[in-house]
Amino acid sequence: MRASLPSRLLRACRIGVAASAAVAAPVLAGPSGLDAFVARHHCEVLAGLTILYETAHPRDRYLILSWPPADPGYVQCLFEDDNSAVLCEAASGFYLKNGWRVSANGKAALAGLGFSTDGSKGNFAQTLKLDAPPNLEKITRLMLNALYQGYRGWPERKIDWTAPWAPFATAALRCAPTA
Repeated sequence: MRASLPSRLLRACRIGVAASAAVAAPVLAGPSGLDAFVARHHCEVLAGLTILYETAHPRDRYLILSWPPADPGYVQCLFEDDNSAVLCEAASGFYLKNGWRVSANGKAALAGLGFSTDGSKGNFAQTLKLDAPPNLEKITRLMLNALYQGYRGWPERKIDWTAPWAPFATAALRCAPTA
């Protein structure tokens, strides 16, 4: 595995961190909190999505970002087999037996990011069509904004990462500074 990030992905990471300042203000915290959170996790999420997009494996090309297990908020995106679209979902609480539901503020934030807000039959969802090359920066920002705004984020909050074909360590390695 290469220890350095290809120049185009590194440039996209730098551009994305700078572009995060233009993201809509969060519902639950000040803009500097959201900006700090996005800056903290941006490169790894973009690298993970890039790995998934470029992998030859036709199935299970998804990334789930969540809070530690005690908190049920999560966002997940799955690439279609032909790379024509990505399906993104945000937890609605539908599948939980304990009655947890997204707060009214969280639901409003997710709606503002383009997610459906009908959780009566499953999670909140949206499908994004992909161009060639795809705008993975947009998906990165969507995932991080949805997690932060929809489920009580704060700048230093750690996230759990699930992606069978793009482990966090691999994505982080691509973002590691080189000497």
